[in-house]
Amino acid sequence: MNVRLSAPVDGFRLAYADTGSGDPVVLLHGWPGDRSDFHAVVAALDGRVRAIVPDLRGFGDSDRHPEDPRTAYSAAAQVASILGLLDELGIERAVFGGYDIGSRLIQLLLTEAPDRVAAAVLTPPLPGAGERLLDPGVQSEYWYQALHRLPLADELLDGRRDALGPYLRHIWTHWAGPTPAIDDAELEALIDRYARPAAFTASIGWYRSRIGSAGSARSEAPPAEPRPRIP
Repeated sequence: MNVRLSAPVDGFRLAYADTGSGDPVVLLHGWPGDRSDFHAVVAALDGRVRAIVPDLRGFGDSDRHPEDPRTAYSAAAQVASILGLLDELGIERAVFGGYDIGSRLIQLLLTEAPDRVAAAVLTPPLPGAGERLLDPGVQSEYWYQALHRLPLADELLDGRRDALGPYLRHIWTHWAGPTPAIDDAELEALIDRYARPAAFTASIGWYRSRIGSAGSARSEAPPAEPRPRIP
């Protein structure tokens, strides 16, 4: 996919791929990923839609600036860049699909700019789907988010491929389903991108922008009826 750079929004340019023609579909990745996560999806959509796939702020080949993450890498800041990209491309409304961070951003878009969303395909984290965030079993899996808020994470991992490789490999294999979500070559290439100086630190700006966000999970209620689990 040919990669372009957007005009800056608040000083941040987004790297993005824009392929195909037809109704626009915007695909938003999560952590630890980038726009390459969607290569199979884009291939499946080839000839049917126009696929726009950006690297979010601080990820991949998009700008990563050493600014306060609470403003530079927040959900509102990420959404501002996405809307800026749509404006630049002359796209009024699009279908959005995303996972992890991407899912969170689409939920904010649905709240703040619903007229820009023609349809949405979401995955957890999604209120009402899966286990409750504050359930003990779920919390035991979220240790890495606490680590990402500490300066220790930068010292241990940023720019250190020898340490970052096993770390990202654990995250990808631990959170993936029965079928590997990424092959070895793709994972090694992703690790290379995350191992660039300041790249890991920028990528975890998302977590540092969300200090105290778990408090909102207290208001989440379980679904009224049991929901089927996907094996």
